[in-house]
Order: sequence, then C-alpha cells, then structure tokens
Amino acid sequence: MQDKQDLASATPLRREGVRHALGYILLNDVGYAYRDGAESVLLDRIRAASDISSLSDELSSSAQNWPEQAHLDTARANVIRAFDLPAQARVLEIGAGCGAVTRYLGEVCAVVDALEPVAERAAIARERTRDLAGVEVFVGDLSDIPDSPTYDVIVVVGVLEYVGSGSANLTYYQDFLTAIRRRLIDGGTLILAIENRLGIKYYAGAPEDHSVRVFDSVEGYPHAQTPARTFSRQQLVSLMRDAELDPTVYLAFPDYKLTRAVMDPQMPPHLNSLLYRIPTFPSPDWSRPRPRLADERALWRTSVEAGLAAEHGNSFVVVARKSGAEALTLWPANRAVCYFSVGRRASVAEQTTVDVDADGEAAWFNRRQLLPPDGELTSARFVPGEDFVDAFLASPDSERAALMQEWGAIVDNYAGRGELSMDIVPHNLIRGLDGALHVIDIVFESIPVTAQQVLARGVYWLANRLANETAADRWPGAQSIRDLASWLGSLVGLAADGSWLETFYVEEVEIQARFGYPPAGQGEDAWRASLAARLRSWGERSLTEMTLGTRDFEVQADVEQSNAVMSAESELMRGQLAELDKRLDDARAEVEQLTIEQAELSAERSALAADRAALQTNLSDLTTAQRSVLAERDAARASLAGAADELAQLQASRWLRAARGYRRGLERLLPNGSLRRRVYGKVLGRR
Repeated sequence: MQDKQDLASATPLRREGVRHALGYILLNDVGYAYRDGAESVLLDRIRAASDISSLSDELSSSAQNWPEQAHLDTARANVIRAFDLPAQARVLEIGAGCGAVTRYLGEVCAVVDALEPVAERAAIARERTRDLAGVEVFVGDLSDIPDSPTYDVIVVVGVLEYVGSGSANLTYYQDFLTAIRRRLIDGGTLILAIENRLGIKYYAGAPEDHSVRVFDSVEGYPHAQTPARTFSRQQLVSLMRDAELDPTVYLAFPDYKLTRAVMDPQMPPHLNSLLYRIPTFPSPDWSRPRPRLADERALWRTSVEAGLAAEHGNSFVVVARKSGAEALTLWPANRAVCYFSVGRRASVAEQTTVDVDADGEAAWFNRRQLLPPDGELTSARFVPGEDFVDAFLASPDSERAALMQEWGAIVDNYAGRGELSMDIVPHNLIRGLDGALHVIDIVFESIPVTAQQVLARGVYWLANRLANETAADRWPGAQSIRDLASWLGSLVGLAADGSWLETFYVEEVEIQARFGYPPAGQGEDAWRASLAARLRSWGERSLTEMTLGTRDFEVQADVEQSNAVMSAESELMRGQLAELDKRLDDARAEVEQLTIEQAELSAERSALAADRAALQTNLSDLTTAQRSVLAERDAARASLAGAADELAQLQASRWLRAARGYRRGLERLLPNGSLRRRVYGKVLGRR
C-alpha cells in the first residue's frame, strides 16, 4: 500500500486545487446545474451508514425511489466490476456523481481521481469513499485536469451523452474523447458506458431514458430540444477512431445503470444463445411505463438470431485503447459473458463468467461469490443444445407431457442421491445434442428442499415464462397464469386444481427472503406478506394481459372501431335528440303561453275578488243605510202621526181659530213687502 505522501503526489492533478471543508478538492466552480433530487438526502444517509462499501446492503435497501437507487444499489458498479482492473492502476473517473462507481474503483485500484462538476454531488462521493486513502474527489471539468498522459484507465459512465447538451454536432463529443486520449498513458484504456440509441428496449416501446419520449432515439431525435444524445455502435466506433482510440464494443443488459450482464456480441456462434438466455426481460423503465407494443425478449432473440446483436444491445460498454504500448487486458480474449446475481443480499451475491477454451469449442461457467472478493471459484461445463422452454414449445402435447415427466424423473434422481437443489427447474435445463435433458447452473445445493417443492417451484416459474414468451392462444384451456400452472403441474403429478399453489407461495417467500431484503421503511413481516401477495397476484393475471397478449395498438384498433360505432349511434341519437329538443321547445312555448294565461287569469281572478269585496262592502253599507233610512222613516212616520194628532187637536181648539182669523186680518192690513209686514211675518212664522 502506498503511503500518504506518495498518494498526495500520485498524479499531477493532486497538486492542483483547494481542499474544501467537505473533503473534496475544488478545481473550478463550473456552475453545472444538473441534479436528480436525491442529493438532498444522500449526504446525511451515507454519513450515518456503518457499511458504505460498494456491496452495502444497508445503503442499497435504504433507497426509496429511482434516483436514490441509481446511487445506492449494489448493482450500480457492475458495469465496471465486469472488467479486470489492475490493482496498481491509476484511474481517472469523469462524472463521479455521488460515488457509486467511485467506491468500487477505490476498493480495487490503488489511485483513483474522481472528477465531478457538481459540488453537492462531489461531497457525497467524498463521503462514500471516506475510508479509501487512494481516492480523491475533485470539483471541476475535464479542462481542469492537467493535459498530460497520466492515467492507466479512464472511466466514463453515463457522461458522453450530456457533453453536447443534446446537440447533433459531433465536434463536442469528438473534442471530449480527444481530450481523454491525451490524458491516458500509452497503452492506457478508456472504459465508457452509454445507452444505445438503437437499443432493443426502445424498439419495444420503452421511453428514451433522457427525453422520456417513445421512439425518440430510434427516430433520430426529431424534436427541437433534447437533453442528451446517444449514439449507435457505428457512430461510437467512428468517434473513438477519430479520437485515435481503438475501440471494442460490449453490450450491457438491461443497461449500464444496474447491470446484470456484460456480453461480447462477437462470441463463438455455438454460444450465441447465451446472448438472449442470460439477460432478464423486460428491461426496467426508469422514467415511466412503456406502452404495450412488443415483447422485448422476442425482439432481442430475433435480432441475435439475425446476427444483429452488436447493433441493438440496450447499452454499450466501449473499451478503447490508446496505442504506443501494450494495452492492459481488462477483458480476457476468451471471455464471452460476465453476469451477476442482482437484487440479492451481498452475502449470497455472485459473479459468473463464461470463458471459452483455447480451441474455441468448450466453454465453462466460472462462478464465485462477490464476498469475500477472493472467494472460491467453481466451474461447470457449458452444455450446447436447446433450452427446455424451446423444446417444450416445439413439441406436440403428447411429447410435452413426456418432457415434463423426464424433468420429474431428474428431480427424483437427485433427491434419491441426496443432491437435490432448488435450481433443478426447467429454466436450468438443456436438451443436449444427445437428446437428453441436462441440468445447468446449479447454485444453491445447501438449501434443504423436497422433490415436491422443486416441482412446484419449477412449474410456477415455467408457467410465468410461457405466459411471458408466448401468445395466449397457445393455451386454449387456460385463462390465467394459475390455470397454466395447474395444467403443467398435472403433468408431473401435482394436483390438477392448482391447490398446491398456496403451499408454494409460502415456501417460495421463504426462499426469496434468504436472498433479498426488505425495501426502505418496510419490516420483515410486512415484506414477506407483500412477497406472497405479489406471487398470488401474478398468478391470477390473465394471459391476455401479458406482453404477447392484447397489445396497446390492438386495443387502440378496438377503441377506434368502437368509437366509429358509437359515432354512428351518436349521430342517430343526435337526430333523435334534436327532434326531442324541438318537441321540448314547443312544449316549453306552450307552457310559457299557459303560464302567461294563467297569470292573466290569476290577475282577473284577483280583480274580481277585489270587486266582489268592494261590492260586499257597498252592499253592507247600503244595507246599513237602508236600515237607517227605514228607521228614520219609521221615526218620521211616528213623528208625523204625532204632529197630525196635535194638529187635529189644535184645529179643533177655539184659540187656533181665533189666531187664524187674527192673522188673516193682519195680512189684509199690512201690504206685502212692507217692513211691518216682514216683522209680523217673522213673529208669526216662529209660531
């Protein structure tokens, strides 16, 4: 191990810049604005973690979303872990991000300079490598690195696509690669990982990883703006050669972000089936779910069988060498594939390589556990032949039953020898060139299982694979995966009603719990319950819901046909509705007229009621007046009668006769109009 003084001067870059309080060295504040949202929580989480290694279950299980997973998942470094990096190598990493790959580089290489333009991310990368003396983290860009041949290996993961900010002008990318070449020693190597613009998942409908548009890259980025730009294999090769680098292009699946497999597309022809047998499908969609257009696995296999694998891997890993000296051997010439178990606890995680003998014929699966790093290597010979599923699908029904029973006999044979493994299942069987079934890829022989468990497990996962890789019309008697599993199980002696599935769910959860770990925020019991629920739910899925079931464009055609029928019906209904609207308008007009007439009648009724009330009042007044007049009449009659009586009495009296005579005398004596006559008239009148 180098001492601190040697490490401090191990590269010219380490004599540059100013140490920041957060541990990184500031070369230049480039003001790069890119963030993915995880930065705000990762620094504190990594500070608090007790295990910050590249295989940390503690960090990997804490991820709560895709940005966090991209920085913390143990699979993040697999794209580089697949290569044999020399322990004494001086490595420059460009675009360190939050240190996921940096951490692995520091674990295996003596000197690592990690360059990151975002200070916030550089602080996280420095914290992730806090216990690795050979690692320094710098803030700046490529132009801040001394322009001299210094590094044995330069690592660029997920950076080239951003160099030109999406521009189609290749000069940006050319200049970037040329600047990298100048900083490599003679014979030095660039390892560059990037998405393939023609990746098979994009043809299957996956949104482009940067623009999140379906078919964006395969259509040549037709939009005015795109945040990044990826390249085809031919374009990458041309860019590398123009930068005076000699490239070899490998494929990464499902991509370079969380890599399961790195594969050489130029492997010997008799191994070509590994190109589609080792990857798992469908590849994850990191931004949003893809439309259901095509089966990615089927597209990929078709490409492989057509000799197009090199052009359509989802991601590329380019190993480009600088001339002038013997190049490092980072990928042995006889290696075909390097793949990993993903999603497992670190204690059971494995790396497997497929290596070809010198004669180019025999090949070997060489497997070792990732922990400890120098763990024991086990080997198994590659068996050429036909995959069990392919053989099953190519057989008539009668031979399918025989094939399943042959597998059942193998299980019984291993059980009888005390060598039964949970891995003796159909997807680990090959029909060899001798016509017999051969078991491959047996890993976990130490886990105790019964023959019934192995059969149930094999049948369930075979049903899932058939449901995913075939159209629903291949299985006319089955509506769901459970139905398919029940039928398959009956071929090896399991209950035809599928009642064995409930026991399988419980036992499979126990197996999966041995290898995985609960996601962030979920306890062990809740996680186990969710695993069982997921297995049941998946088993109940309709076969028409699977990738080769009813496609989105078929649904769209049905929708369009339904829309046409509905449009015609709508037109008819609109005509009927128009007629009803007219009748309704007429009815409304009649109602309005009747309302007016009703109002008028109500007004007339009110007026009549008022007149009646007035007449009743007048009648009452007249009645009262009549009564008063009658009373006055009766009173007058009574008074007149009394006066008549008095008059009669007076007329009968002598005094009245005398007065009358006296008055007649005065009238003769006093002429009319005289004063005296008027005075006497008044006096006599009062009497």
